[in-house]
Amino acid sequence: MEDRIQFDINESLKYYLSDPTSLPTPDADPELVDCEADPDNLSTTLIDNVLNSIVDSIAESPEGLARPSFFDSMQFLLKYSSFLPTKSLSKLLDLIVSGLSVEADIIHGDLESDEQDNIQHHKQLLEMEVGQVQSQPQRWKLGLDSSGPNIYGNYVQGYET
Repeated sequence: MEDRIQFDINESLKYYLSDPTSLPTPDADPELVDCEADPDNLSTTLIDNVLNSIVDSIAESPEGLARPSFFDSMQFLLKYSSFLPTKSLSKLLDLIVSGLSVEADIIHGDLESDEQDNIQHHKQLLEMEVGQVQSQPQRWKLGLDSSGPNIYGNYVQGYET
Protein backbone atom coordinates (compact mmCIF):
# COMPACT_ATOMS: atom_id res chain seq x y z
CA MET A 1 0.00 0.00 0.00
CA GLU A 2 1.11 3.57 -0.67
CA ASP A 3 2.09 5.85 2.18
CA ARG A 4 -0.74 7.11 4.36
CA ILE A 5 -1.95 10.62 3.78
CA GLN A 6 -1.11 13.10 6.51
CA PHE A 7 -4.57 14.42 7.28
CA ASP A 8 -5.20 17.31 9.65
CA ILE A 9 -8.85 18.06 10.37
CA ASN A 10 -8.00 21.60 11.44
CA GLU A 11 -6.30 22.30 8.11
CA SER A 12 -9.28 20.82 6.30
CA LEU A 13 -11.64 23.09 8.22
CA LYS A 14 -9.55 26.13 7.27
CA TYR A 15 -10.16 25.35 3.60
CA TYR A 16 -13.83 24.76 4.29
CA LEU A 17 -14.20 28.11 5.98
CA SER A 18 -12.24 30.08 3.38
CA ASP A 19 -12.71 28.44 -0.05
CA PRO A 20 -13.40 24.69 -0.33
CA THR A 21 -12.45 24.70 -4.01
CA SER A 22 -8.91 25.79 -3.15
CA LEU A 23 -8.25 22.52 -1.32
CA PRO A 24 -5.03 21.07 -2.79
CA THR A 25 -5.34 17.61 -4.32
CA PRO A 26 -1.84 16.90 -5.66
CA ASP A 27 -2.20 13.13 -5.64
CA ALA A 28 -5.58 12.95 -7.38
CA ASP A 29 -5.91 10.65 -10.37
CA PRO A 30 -4.10 12.33 -13.31
CA GLU A 31 -7.15 11.95 -15.55
CA LEU A 32 -9.19 13.92 -13.03
CA VAL A 33 -6.53 16.61 -12.78
CA ASP A 34 -6.62 16.95 -16.57
CA CYS A 35 -10.25 18.11 -16.17
CA GLU A 36 -9.46 20.77 -13.58
CA ALA A 37 -9.35 23.60 -16.14
CA ASP A 38 -12.66 22.47 -17.62
CA PRO A 39 -14.67 20.42 -15.08
CA ASP A 40 -17.44 19.95 -17.65
CA ASN A 41 -15.18 17.24 -19.10
CA LEU A 42 -15.71 15.06 -16.02
CA SER A 43 -17.57 12.18 -17.62
CA THR A 44 -19.51 9.45 -15.86
CA THR A 45 -17.12 6.86 -17.31
CA LEU A 46 -14.04 8.64 -15.98
CA ILE A 47 -15.58 9.19 -12.56
CA ASP A 48 -16.82 5.58 -12.33
CA ASN A 49 -13.37 4.23 -13.21
CA VAL A 50 -11.78 6.31 -10.46
CA LEU A 51 -14.46 5.52 -7.89
CA ASN A 52 -14.50 1.80 -8.71
CA SER A 53 -10.81 1.46 -7.88
CA ILE A 54 -11.37 3.33 -4.61
CA VAL A 55 -14.38 1.18 -3.74
CA ASP A 56 -12.39 -2.00 -4.44
CA SER A 57 -9.58 -0.87 -2.16
CA ILE A 58 -11.82 0.26 0.67
CA ALA A 59 -13.87 -2.95 0.42
CA GLU A 60 -10.67 -4.85 1.25
CA SER A 61 -9.85 -2.51 4.12
CA PRO A 62 -11.22 0.85 5.26
CA GLU A 63 -7.61 2.01 5.42
CA GLY A 64 -7.67 2.26 1.63
CA LEU A 65 -9.08 5.75 2.16
CA ALA A 66 -5.73 6.79 3.63
CA ARG A 67 -3.94 6.23 0.31
CA PRO A 68 -3.00 9.70 -0.96
CA SER A 69 -4.18 8.99 -4.51
CA PHE A 70 -7.59 7.76 -3.36
CA PHE A 71 -8.16 10.45 -0.75
CA ASP A 72 -7.13 13.25 -3.10
CA SER A 73 -9.24 11.81 -5.92
CA MET A 74 -12.28 11.83 -3.65
CA GLN A 75 -11.47 15.35 -2.49
CA PHE A 76 -11.09 16.44 -6.12
CA LEU A 77 -14.50 15.03 -7.03
CA LEU A 78 -16.03 16.68 -3.99
CA LYS A 79 -14.51 20.04 -4.98
CA TYR A 80 -16.20 19.79 -8.36
CA SER A 81 -19.40 18.15 -7.13
CA SER A 82 -21.57 20.72 -8.89
CA PHE A 83 -20.22 19.38 -12.22
CA LEU A 84 -20.80 15.70 -11.44
CA PRO A 85 -23.68 13.76 -12.93
CA THR A 86 -26.26 12.84 -10.29
CA LYS A 87 -25.42 9.13 -10.58
CA SER A 88 -21.71 9.79 -9.93
CA LEU A 89 -22.45 12.14 -7.05
CA SER A 90 -24.71 9.53 -5.50
CA LYS A 91 -21.99 6.91 -5.81
CA LEU A 92 -19.45 9.24 -4.21
CA LEU A 93 -21.78 10.05 -1.32
CA ASP A 94 -22.54 6.36 -0.84
CA LEU A 95 -18.82 5.65 -0.63
CA ILE A 96 -18.36 8.31 2.05
CA VAL A 97 -21.38 7.27 4.10
CA SER A 98 -20.40 3.60 3.88
CA GLY A 99 -16.89 4.45 5.05
CA LEU A 100 -18.25 6.40 8.00
CA SER A 101 -20.53 3.52 8.93
CA VAL A 102 -17.78 0.90 8.77
CA GLU A 103 -15.38 3.00 10.84
CA ALA A 104 -18.06 3.74 13.43
CA ASP A 105 -18.83 0.01 13.69
CA ILE A 106 -15.15 -0.84 14.10
CA ILE A 107 -14.66 1.76 16.83
CA HIS A 108 -17.82 0.61 18.58
CA GLY A 109 -16.56 -2.98 18.52
CA ASP A 110 -13.19 -1.93 19.90
CA LEU A 111 -14.85 0.00 22.71
CA GLU A 112 -17.17 -2.89 23.56
CA SER A 113 -14.27 -5.35 23.75
CA ASP A 114 -11.96 -2.97 25.64
CA GLU A 115 -9.48 -3.04 22.74
CA GLN A 116 -8.56 0.60 22.82
CA ASP A 117 -5.16 0.24 21.15
CA ASN A 118 -6.53 0.94 17.67
CA ILE A 119 -8.99 3.68 18.54
CA GLN A 120 -6.65 6.56 17.67
CA HIS A 121 -5.96 5.01 14.26
CA HIS A 122 -9.66 4.61 13.52
CA LYS A 123 -10.35 8.09 14.88
CA GLN A 124 -8.09 9.52 12.19
CA LEU A 125 -9.94 7.59 9.47
CA LEU A 126 -13.24 8.91 10.83
CA GLU A 127 -11.85 12.44 10.82
CA MET A 128 -10.86 11.99 7.18
CA GLU A 129 -14.38 10.91 6.26
CA VAL A 130 -15.97 13.72 8.27
CA GLY A 131 -13.52 16.21 6.78
CA GLN A 132 -14.69 15.23 3.32
CA VAL A 133 -18.31 15.79 4.20
CA GLN A 134 -17.55 19.04 6.05
CA SER A 135 -15.63 20.50 3.14
CA GLN A 136 -18.65 20.42 0.87
CA PRO A 137 -20.56 23.38 -0.50
CA GLN A 138 -23.59 24.56 1.41
CA ARG A 139 -25.90 23.14 -1.27
CA TRP A 140 -25.24 19.61 0.04
CA LYS A 141 -26.40 20.54 3.48
CA LEU A 142 -29.66 22.03 2.35
CA GLY A 143 -30.10 20.36 -1.01
CA LEU A 144 -31.41 23.63 -2.38
CA ASP A 145 -29.20 24.08 -5.43
CA SER A 146 -31.24 24.88 -8.51
CA SER A 147 -28.50 23.96 -10.98
CA GLY A 148 -29.40 20.30 -11.13
CA PRO A 149 -31.37 17.44 -9.64
CA ASN A 150 -31.57 17.37 -5.88
CA ILE A 151 -29.72 14.27 -4.72
CA TYR A 152 -31.84 14.11 -1.57
CA GLY A 153 -35.22 14.17 -3.27
CA ASN A 154 -37.71 16.99 -2.87
CA TYR A 155 -37.69 17.26 0.90
CA VAL A 156 -34.47 17.78 2.83
CA GLN A 157 -34.02 18.55 6.51
CA GLY A 158 -37.38 20.27 6.74
CA TYR A 159 -36.94 22.36 3.58
CA GLU A 160 -39.11 21.83 0.56
CA THR A 161 -37.28 22.30 -2.72
